[in-house]
Amino acid sequence: MRGFFDNKNIERKAMQLLNNFNTNEFGNLVISDKPDLQDIKNEIGIEVTIVEFQGLIKNFNLIGKSIIEYHKMFKSYAYNIMDFDDLLSLDNEYFIEFLEQNPVYLKDGHPKFIYSRQELSTLKKKDKIYFTDSHLLTCLDSEGYFKFIPVVAEWVSELPSLMLEQYKVKEIKAKDYKNFQNLYLFIYCFSGDIEEIKQFELTLKEYVKHNNQIFKGVFINNNWSNTEKLYYIEL
Repeated sequence: MRGFFDNKNIERKAMQLLNNFNTNEFGNLVISDKPDLQDIKNEIGIEVTIVEFQGLIKNFNLIGKSIIEYHKMFKSYAYNIMDFDDLLSLDNEYFIEFLEQNPVYLKDGHPKFIYSRQELSTLKKKDKIYFTDSHLLTCLDSEGYFKFIPVVAEWVSELPSLMLEQYKVKEIKAKDYKNFQNLYLFIYCFSGDIEEIKQFELTLKEYVKHNNQIFKGVFINNNWSNTEKLYYIEL
């Protein structure tokens, strides 16, 4: 997923979404610089940005990667068979607790979860065993590769503030765009829900009341569910 966060890719996607939103107004945009999207003839300029937590952006890179790669990326503690040698005994009562930790190792180049003592007994000393949080299992396909992005709930709590902060940053930059009378800001915000976006809208409009207005409006794309819809805030 690194490719999506390349500037040209997010700008290209924004241009496509804006064209779908209003072809008459935004159908002639081209990718450029200062601002990111331009229609010189109609004096339209659009700055494109991502407002997101770095942890979530890092997690986007997990799509298509294995749970083993996740553990290596986040430096999870790696056990080996010697740490669990006593669990091979049939009368060991802690084996169920071991399984509840969702142990996984690399077998023939692919992740393999351990479900039995027999599986555990086949491991060699060089095999590394990782414990896996249960919430990650819902993000994996049947082969142990990420098909969804792991989300941490507390990431979203400060998104309205982050969006306003980024608005102010882009506002300063846009003051130099003297040749564009119609300036807009386009924000990607993947983890924010509609309530966070509406909260940002209220905060933004209050901010604009007391400051010189640079942008005519703000487009927000919450692409969490691969939606093509845009939320528009007119200023």
